[in-house]
Amino acid sequence: MRELERYRKNKVSYEKERVEGERQFAGVSGRIIDFTVEILSGSFREFIVDVAADEKYFTRFTFQKEKGIMEVDRTYSGVARDIVCIRRAKITDSGERVKLRFIMDRNSVELFVNDGELALSTVIYTRLEAQDIRFICDGGAVVDLEKYEIEHRKE
Repeated sequence: MRELERYRKNKVSYEKERVEGERQFAGVSGRIIDFTVEILSGSFREFIVDVAADEKYFTRFTFQKEKGIMEVDRTYSGVARDIVCIRRAKITDSGERVKLRFIMDRNSVELFVNDGELALSTVIYTRLEAQDIRFICDGGAVVDLEKYEIEHRKE
């Protein structure tokens, strides 16, 4: 992933921001991006990140704190075929702090939990104009957030 860092530009960051209910952050959107949200603390059951979102479509990543489970749900991502839409994986170290790094490239999302402890990759079918990123918490969480655009170069 160090190779990728050479192509990052236009950094947007937030520190110790509170997420209660649904929230979006100015400058945090796009489809060719590298962004990290680190949950620093909070009292909640689920912390959700919707990517490639618009008024109709999204792909949902849900951290279930009490169970230590990360779920990816493509049900509303524009899937036209009968495919597996929901996958779950156990996070072995789901302590108070959880780091979620998303790398997106148009029609794919890779998620690295806690610096690679768990990796989830998925193809998404959402139309490319769907570029919103939403954060949803059923309680309250304090997060740090950092987002970069990824520059495509032809070499």
